[in-house]
Amino acid sequence: MYLLDRAVHLHEDSLQSRSYLIENGQVRYVTGNFKKWKQKRSVLEGIALEPGRVMVANRLLDAANFTSFREQQATFIEKGCTTVIVLPEADYERQLEAVMKRAKHSLASSTLDYVIGLSIPLSLLRCSVVRRCQKMKIPLLQIKLTSCRDIQQLPWSHIAQTLMSYPILLIPSVSEGAADQQMLLEVWEQCCDSYHIHTAPPLIEEAPWSKSLLQKSGLYPEKGVLLHGSDADYLLFSPEDRGGTVASKDGFVYHDNNPSVVVIRGQIIKENQMIVGKPGYGRYLQIKRPGRFLAIEDAT
Repeated sequence: MYLLDRAVHLHEDSLQSRSYLIENGQVRYVTGNFKKWKQKRSVLEGIALEPGRVMVANRLLDAANFTSFREQQATFIEKGCTTVIVLPEADYERQLEAVMKRAKHSLASSTLDYVIGLSIPLSLLRCSVVRRCQKMKIPLLQIKLTSCRDIQQLPWSHIAQTLMSYPILLIPSVSEGAADQQMLLEVWEQCCDSYHIHTAPPLIEEAPWSKSLLQKSGLYPEKGVLLHGSDADYLLFSPEDRGGTVASKDGFVYHDNNPSVVVIRGQIIKENQMIVGKPGYGRYLQIKRPGRFLAIEDAT
């Protein structure tokens, strides 16, 4: 058990001093001041602290060997990523379990914690597939859109009813060359809104997830934030790293440079320019229920 004392943290668009009590890889207590603490204390006055970032990292699945995997994972750690999302592709219902199994095997040596979703064509979005994904605790499906007419002809009412027991987050994906890309996304959003199905804008590879995405996917408050009960995933920035500039967007702090220190569940995996995380330290995260702590403004 140790105390991160007086770190600089962004809270509601203002920089504040925060102290975090860490025990067994989790945040046990958060306060502005902890003067009475008599045990191990790390004074971080003047050092910026940010929660570990969650990012999509599909290219980890394409690594040809362990060396390639380690090098690609290092680029995510450099950016402050502590949890990765992968979305392997499945084109047929009979492939779902096999695709999941291969993805787990590919990430067995991961230093980072990871979540596995699936990327499927729109034609595969049917109740039987949704039920199989629910049984496997898949919290996120990326749906490849090709036709507005096909979107409108989906059995939306049946899908919505099936999703009630385990509301998988459905995120659209449109190929860059599609001429009617905006129209596809608008039709998709209208249908999801009409049937109260959780969705979000298309994912951006290697971009930190917003609080809304964390909530809808079920990762909040375990990942991407530092609250009581959260995993102790955090980033430390020295004043030199910050360059005196801090900006905010969707509750995240963005810096021009990479963090000096990256910690996952209380263990340092990057220190200055060295990656020191152990292969296989990462955990496969099974989401109990997507959208458990969904904000009112995002509820549909």
